[in-house]
Amino acid sequence: MRRLAGRTQLPGPVDLLPHPRQQDLPAEPERQESLGLATLPNTSQSDGALAFDNVGRFGYRLVAATGRSGHSKPAGGSVYTIGANGDVRFVGNYAGPGGSDEIAIAPRGFGAVSGWALLGPDPGGSNGAILAINPRGRTRTLAKLPTGPNPIAVIAPGRRSAAPAGLYLADTNTRTIYFARASQLAPYRGAVIIGSELKADFWILRPRGRRFQLLSLATDLPHASYNLEAASYVPG
Repeated sequence: MRRLAGRTQLPGPVDLLPHPRQQDLPAEPERQESLGLATLPNTSQSDGALAFDNVGRFGYRLVAATGRSGHSKPAGGSVYTIGANGDVRFVGNYAGPGGSDEIAIAPRGFGAVSGWALLGPDPGGSNGAILAINPRGRTRTLAKLPTGPNPIAVIAPGRRSAAPAGLYLADTNTRTIYFARASQLAPYRGAVIIGSELKADFWILRPRGRRFQLLSLATDLPHASYNLEAASYVPG
């Protein structure tokens, strides 16, 4: 087992504010039909997590992970890839406690695990972790966390789009979308931002040589009852 990440306090805070246009977003129209792309050979109770491989280590396929977050059992889960024609390939299993309901692909330049799939087994209010798994099913623990992780997002460089650049973060308790400007996260491009689902604590995970460094990230979010779920970073 290689040495885990150490924690360092970052200067801050990062402004996470309710997105001003969230009330203007159109409602998703109801759909009467759905297209079944693939069925995973796994019947365990699971939140499920999906990410497109945009680096290429998994053959640019869709990467799927099973696992039940917020509970210590069943521990861990399984990872698969799915092709455009719906074919499913088993990658490997990952350990718990807890399962991951988020998955991200480590960006290019992310140390020894560049292009690996990042998972966040979440047993609940304590003892979270960030794991990486490669296409052969080998896993590596990158960081230990004091609580269950959710969400995970890559602060990736890229072309500006029509959407304001920055981090978009969903809280299902208040049904609020929080937004942090890309300029505030610019020092951490190429790193991964991790949140804690219930406490809204945040960390930056980045490579340092052959090891990984976990940095505490201060924000201006007030103390409240949170239930953070998905996050997405829009480059710019």
